Amino acid sequence: MSELAFDLECPTIGVVGRGKRFPVRRVWCIGSNYRKPDRDYTIREAPYFFSKQPDMVLGAGGCMPHPGSGELRFEVELVVAIGSSGAHIPEREAESLIYGYATGMDMTRRDLLVAAEKTGKPWEIGKSFDGSAPVGEITPSMRLAPAAAIQLWQNGTLRQNSTIDRLIWTVPEIICRLSALVALAPGDLIFTGTPSGHGPCQAGDRLEARIDGLAAVRLTIG
Repeated sequence: MSELAFDLECPTIGVVGRGKRFPVRRVWCIGSNYRKPDRDYTIREAPYFFSKQPDMVLGAGGCMPHPGSGELRFEVELVVAIGSSGAHIPEREAESLIYGYATGMDMTRRDLLVAAEKTGKPWEIGKSFDGSAPVGEITPSMRLAPAAAIQLWQNGTLRQNSTIDRLIWTVPEIICRLSALVALAPGDLIFTGTPSGHGPCQAGDRLEARIDGLAAVRLTIG
């Protein structure tokens, strides 16, 4: 007889070529992590992290109900799937924790985020809401092409177009810094930031995000 008061389903993501599902434990995101052409990054500001709830992960090809926000925004991101446990991981060992990579979107309620920022209040509700973390199938791999293209189309129009070598903090650096704050474990996802071009979307929009070498993620705003 189960000791649980009720059954609780674990969110999962498909794995390319494995016929298995990746169970989601935690979802972490890093903010403002793509280089801009007019900025000097010789001295980098310390990275900052926020989280989304695991059950906010939305599988590829899904439909995301519009949350009713005045300004819902799309943000394409490279997602790192963690497959091993570790805390205080040196940068040189960070890749050993990686299970694979996926294409994702960090959907944002921009109006709520900005309003909270202006008053100095926590802005997580602008990032963390139902369906706010669409993720495509995970490709098992410890590395990607260094300059893989990262792109997003809205209703067939290219809106975001960059390469992952524009990351301010690289994947090994992100894992090193984040693992110094929390212990990472299998099932964790890390969203690594979005390039310029992210913008508003509305009900009926069709979004498609792609990263070279990874499965695409498509989303319809309901």
